[in-house]
Amino acid sequence: MTNLFTTKTNFTAGELSPDLLGRADLNAYANGALKLENVFIEPTGGIHRRPGLQYLQTLTGKTRLISYEQDSQNAYLFLISDRQT
Repeated sequence: MTNLFTTKTNFTAGELSPDLLGRADLNAYANGALKLENVFIEPTGGIHRRPGLQYLQTLTGKTRLISYEQDSQNAYLFLISDRQT
C-alpha cells in the first residue's frame, strides 16, 4: 500500500473538537488540527512555536503562583512570596 503525505499550511480554524473530526464537509475540518501545543496561530493561517520561559532564580519560603490571561495574546504568571528577593 502507498503512503500519501500532504503538507498542511493553513491552521486558521485552530484546534478542532473531537466532534468535528468526521466532518470533512466543513471548512474547519480542512483548516484545523487535531492537537496544537505550544504554538501561536497567525491570522494568515501559519503557526510558529511560542517562546519558552526564562529561569530567574530559586525561591524559598511560602510562595503562590497565579496565572492571569488578559486576552488571547497576553497571559501572565504572578508569583507571590512571603519573602523579599
